[in-house]
Amino acid sequence: MWTLIFITCARIFAYNCCEIDKNFRGSSASARLYIGFTGTVCYFATIALFVWSFWKFDWWQPIVAFVGSIILGGFSGIFFQRNLIGIMLSPVLAIVFTVLGVVGLI
Repeated sequence: MWTLIFITCARIFAYNCCEIDKNFRGSSASARLYIGFTGTVCYFATIALFVWSFWKFDWWQPIVAFVGSIILGGFSGIFFQRNLIGIMLSPVLAIVFTVLGVVGLI
């Protein structure tokens, strides 16, 4: 079950990275590229991990985790998309939770 929580958190932070990339107002093109690339890669990775998790868990558990990630992604955006600490933490946490999700499914 922890694996689904890790995948859900990875999707939340990947979503935040993609939204930060869309609304980026900083002057550093490399920071925007890092945030956007990390968000996009982790976002597609979490979709693959959710599909993969159907073979490891009951059919309803990945669906509940996926819907939960959509709902929590909207709420977490209030904090993680509006301040510098959240902007810098989102790509790091997306990578960490994606790796933990992959390790949990292996």
